[in-house]
Order: sequence, then structure tokens, then C-alpha cells
Amino acid sequence: MAALSLLLAGIVPAEAQAGEMRVLVVSTGSIDPVTAHLTSELISMGITVEVTPALTGDLAEIARARGARAALEVLPSQRGVRLWVPNDAPASASPRLIERQDGDSAEPAPALALRAVELLRARLVALDLPAKTPDSDATEASSPAPPPPPSTPAPTAPAAPSTTSSASTTVIIADSPPSRSTRVLTLHISPAIIAHPDSGLSLGGAAIGGARLTLSSRFCADLLVLAPVVPATLTAPSGRVRISATSIGLGGWIDLLDRGLPIAAGIGAGLAASFMGYDAEATTRNVVGQDGTVAFALPYSRLAFAWHALPPVGIRADALVGIAAPRPVIRVEGQTSDAVFGRPLLALGLGIQVSIP
Repeated sequence: MAALSLLLAGIVPAEAQAGEMRVLVVSTGSIDPVTAHLTSELISMGITVEVTPALTGDLAEIARARGARAALEVLPSQRGVRLWVPNDAPASASPRLIERQDGDSAEPAPALALRAVELLRARLVALDLPAKTPDSDATEASSPAPPPPPSTPAPTAPAAPSTTSSASTTVIIADSPPSRSTRVLTLHISPAIIAHPDSGLSLGGAAIGGARLTLSSRFCADLLVLAPVVPATLTAPSGRVRISATSIGLGGWIDLLDRGLPIAAGIGAGLAASFMGYDAEATTRNVVGQDGTVAFALPYSRLAFAWHALPPVGIRADALVGIAAPRPVIRVEGQTSDAVFGRPLLALGLGIQVSIP
């Protein structure tokens, strides 16, 4: 490892030698072994490093917004590191994934970090090389070879990352609350089944939609929209009643997993303003059907899982439980007992979500 560190320290881009190089390292929210070794290797090359928790969004856009020359994103779920350099890189314009190899089993974190830093150095050095011309080739052929560079002493073991800085190396630990450029808006919509257990009402259909705005590393503001599609029905000898409800709620949301993983899970709670519409149809002459609207509050809690199949688009499973207050009661002539709406209200949906940085 010392020999490879010496090679990396001896061949660095011109920007790093001048103290102007800045690289963003996106971690999983804590200083894991791969992040620690990446940071140490970059510091030993005289590069300014910014470490930030995992963020949702395009890696290139996040790096540009923070003024970074390149970006490295640690991906524990894929056992690798994603590398990005600007579009003028000769190797590739898209981020590249460096994965652990079978030979890394003894010390996987240092070996993976070294390979990622070596590839980063190679691509950045390639960007700094001037384009050759026929005249320059002739000049190089006629000019004597320059003397070999003086030997460089082997560097000592790099220290662990810290928040202190010097004239040549700096480590910046990003603040937990994201800046405006790193806020993420997530939109979702799912067809859902609506159930009212032990109420006498049939199953109904609805659409669960909403939006979630990132406020901190784990907390979000959450908007809920529950729109009826297929009304629930209550059937009696004297007729039938169709019932549907529309709800709009606002609450909070907590992410249970670190951002940047291919799967996501979270829980939320809030309060919705709801309106239940009913339409009664009588089947006997001595009974008159009525229709109307009843307003009620719906405190709710919800749980969701998402799989980012094609980022920023993901597949989302939603579950919601709410309690209607005050209790909406449906009374039908000829029915031995009254039906109660929303005590509780259960909604299960499967749909899509899209994240917008």
C-alpha cells in the first residue's frame, strides 16, 4: 500500500499541486471504512475533500452545485464506489462504478479505495495533458531528454479525516441540513384498495398521491391526497348506498434507511381534511334515497417502501391507516345495525414515485 500511495502522490493533476483541487465524497451518512480510506488517500495527494451524507439526485449535478472537480460516491449495497468527472473526460462522460474484486477479501475497504483514487487520478491527469501537434512532436524528438525528477521520500501513513485544515489539505464535513441545491422533491401516485373492516361496506378503489420535500438528512414534509375512484357500497333490502371520500392531509415523514441505497423505507403521520359523499338509491316505494356530503377529520399514519429501479423513478408500496373523527354513521332502512365509515380506514397501494433534485 505504501508503494501505491507513493505512486499516487508523485503523479497528481496540476490543480492539486497548486492547492486548487476539490473533490466531493458522498458517504452513507457515517464515516465507514471505505470513506475513511478514500479521504485519507485524497488528503495525501494534497486535494481538498468535502464529505457529505448520501443525497438523492444526480451525482454530477450535486458535484457541480458544490463546486467540486470530481465526485466519489460510496455504495455499500453494490459493494463499490461510483466515480464522476466532468463531461470533457476522455474515458467516459457518465459516472463509472468501481466494484470490489475477489482478491480484496482480506482488506476490501483499503483496496477498493486505492483503486478508486488511482482511477480518479488517471482521469484527472488525462484532462490536464495538453493536446500534441506535429511541431511539438518534432521538437520533443530533437530535444534531449530531461533529467529524472528528484526522488520523493515515502509518505507517512495518512491521518484519519478531521475537521482541521491547513494550507495544502482540507477536509470539509458538510452540514446535515441540505442546502437549497440539495433539497429533493419526491412525487408519488398509486392505485389503492380502500377497506373499512367490520363496517358492512364493500371494498372501494382510490388513488393515493402526494409529495415529499426533504428538510434534513432524514426528516421530510409530507403532503397526502386520497381521491376516490370506485365507491364503496352498502346494500340493504330497501336499497343501496354508494360512499366515497376525498382527503387532503399534511404531515411529517422520517426516512428509516440512508439515502443513496437502492431501496428506501419510511414512516409518516399527519392530519387530513376529509369529505364523505353518499348517494342512496331506494328499491322500494315507501323509502326515499338521499344524497349529501359529510365533513370529518382523518388523523392518519402511513408506511412506504420504494425500490429505485430506474433512478430517479422507483416502484413504491404504500399503506395507510386512518381514524375518522367525528364518526360518520350510515343508516339504511331495513338494516339491523348502522354502518360506520372510516373506523378504521385502511388503504393499500402500489405505484410509482419520482425524485426531483
